[in-house]
Amino acid sequence: MAIERLFDKVPARRKFLRSPRSEYAACLDAVKRLALARTLLKDAEVVLLDEPYGELDPPGFRLLDAALDALQARGATVLLATHLLEHGRQGCDSAIVLEEGRLAWSGPARDLREPGAAP
Repeated sequence: MAIERLFDKVPARRKFLRSPRSEYAACLDAVKRLALARTLLKDAEVVLLDEPYGELDPPGFRLLDAALDALQARGATVLLATHLLEHGRQGCDSAIVLEEGRLAWSGPARDLREPGAAP
């Protein structure tokens, strides 16, 4: 995949320093987008993402969701750590929940419930 096409898929904001968000948050957003482009460039069989939704804006969420769909479509294994369960279970086959470093639940991602949700 050509680098130019990757940057079309993962656009870093040109005006991010003029964003209403803080400069720090905007820079993190751009860094995460560039890291995602680098991950897609490697064409890895296994991808580990630790809190990839953190510091992204809503367009960044959609971009990451599309990238995860693309990884899944090409058969990559994605290990995703997130506190945002509504995003984490999307496109996942199985899930685990850790509480205080211990396994609290494991099973099909479709059965994963938000904390406090009725079974």
